[in-house]
Amino acid sequence: DLSKFLAVEGFKLELPTELPAILERSEVLMEEIDGTAEITLADKRLTVRTRGPVGWFEEDARVRYGGEPVSFRIPPRFLREISGRLQSVEVCGGLLKFQGENFVHACSTIVSG
Repeated sequence: DLSKFLAVEGFKLELPTELPAILERSEVLMEEIDGTAEITLADKRLTVRTRGPVGWFEEDARVRYGGEPVSFRIPPRFLREISGRLQSVEVCGGLLKFQGENFVHACSTIVSG
């Protein structure tokens, strides 16, 4: 029973509509498909950063977030696919909680915040 892990609450973050395109661009420089992107929330911006053997990528989008800076690492392909289906994610302590009509998915990916 995983319900106690999913019962956590945090703040809801509306994902920017341009996020899937940003994440797709971020994957170009990654060495491995299983690599991760660093996502930072600060000063009403969501910033995507990736690194690869030939360079780095950084792009940001405006979001409605004015709290303390938060950073997490997540595979950009996963976030791109799910952000194409959901408009928001709940940031809960050490978890990102994605909730759709028939599912709840939680990732333990927070690195600071």
